[in-house]
Amino acid sequence: MSYVKLSVLSSAIAAALISTATYADVAIDSAQTVKIFGDMRIRAERDDSEKADGSIRDRERMRYRARLGIKYAVADNWLGQMRLATNSSSLNSPHVNFNTVKIVDGKAVGDSSDADIGFDQAFIAYTGFNHLTLVAGKTALNFANSTEVFWDADINPEALAAVYKQGNFTFNAAYATVVEGNWNDDIDAAFAQGVYKAKLDNSKLTFAFGGATVDSNNAFNGKNYLMTMLDWKFNKLRLIGEYIDSDADIENVAYTLQARYSLGDGWGVRAYWLHVEAFSTIGDGTFSQDDFPNPGNTGVSNYDGYRLEVDYKVNAKVGIDLRWFSMQRLVDKADLPATPSDAIFNENERSRLQLNVNYKF
Repeated sequence: MSYVKLSVLSSAIAAALISTATYADVAIDSAQTVKIFGDMRIRAERDDSEKADGSIRDRERMRYRARLGIKYAVADNWLGQMRLATNSSSLNSPHVNFNTVKIVDGKAVGDSSDADIGFDQAFIAYTGFNHLTLVAGKTALNFANSTEVFWDADINPEALAAVYKQGNFTFNAAYATVVEGNWNDDIDAAFAQGVYKAKLDNSKLTFAFGGATVDSNNAFNGKNYLMTMLDWKFNKLRLIGEYIDSDADIENVAYTLQARYSLGDGWGVRAYWLHVEAFSTIGDGTFSQDDFPNPGNTGVSNYDGYRLEVDYKVNAKVGIDLRWFSMQRLVDKADLPATPSDAIFNENERSRLQLNVNYKF
């Protein structure tokens, strides 16, 4: 499976996409109907953890991500986009390790998995209706989600989506296949959300309310999910809060708080606090963010955590950030109901230090 964040096709689609990267597209035809875009990231990372049995482990690694896309508007009211990206074994991440060989049964062998590249995006959009854009294909989920706890922006499901935007109001809807099974084994999800933006003197306010229903055949502990987000920006300060709950019988609440402040001259600082119970997000955490380290190659739930960040925008193309993550387990997994999810965090605690250098065009 391949992963990506969706970049902008048109102003209508851009209004719907959350946590997207913005690119300075390069036209490759005189009519500027075909454009290419892309980005690269080099990452240095250290993880330290205390497992449930009290043993300590740590690792250091270098990683990279590379993505290259093409967008085209060669017919009136129609848009298309495809993108290639590096692949890893993780559902939630296109990052791969600096790795020439790996050790198998005590022997060094070539690691071809780190060379995988695939389509993480392939969709067509129709914009011929007033205020309405329709999208079909492998596309980013059009759901406002500032921390990616509700849905990781690196996961691009196969979906049918609609975005209705008029004035300060946007309505997002999507029907997506989240697990591709065999015959009757697919798991699908329906999403709907309203987003309202207002400008108040020197501040900007965004309010979002929506949710999802997942047809999981009772595989996961939750089926219905609701999420509310309030985003307030005043001059150089930005405050965001999110609240999520599911209809699981227990451990069904998540909430996040974050503060961002611009220091000027390209510098900024951020602080996040996250409380994510085991069954509060879609797929019992499977499709949640994975910047906080995860136990399996999926998202993560069942933790309290905080993230501190310093970032520096070198110029319009280059950015650098230093991030610190710290998390602790909420509940022993043995005391929770059964789930097929690999996302339930069950270590005592874990921390991560991460340095990212991002370059885009």
